[in-house]
Amino acid sequence: MDVIHIIGYTASILIATSLMMSSIVKLRIINFFGAATFSMYGFIIGAYPVGILNGFITLIDIYYLSEIFFKKEKEFFHVLEIKPDSDYLKYFLNYYKEDINKFIPSFEFKPCGDCNVLMNMLAMGITN
Repeated sequence: MDVIHIIGYTASILIATSLMMSSIVKLRIINFFGAATFSMYGFIIGAYPVGILNGFITLIDIYYLSEIFFKKEKEFFHVLEIKPDSDYLKYFLNYYKEDINKFIPSFEFKPCGDCNVLMNMLAMGITN
């Protein structure tokens, strides 16, 4: 097996590995290296559409990684205080019941009489 084939196989493995990541940061980092390697491979073998497309994907990964690591506003989550009888909290606990039982088997939701619940919430919004 020559060096060119090794570059192609390495790029393929990196791309496939990146798609198995549950973390978007790990996905982007590994995909960046895979796409950059595939771009180089494409240009080496004269497959310019492969080189150009993967070069473009490399730029996209750079953009999103810079957004993740260098964006001025780093706060993606907000802690909110909600009532224990909140419909949202009931839905959340029911929806994630299996995951909660899997990772925290002893968890039992028993709020005190007049206390509130703090939830770490993903900040979401709608833009035009």
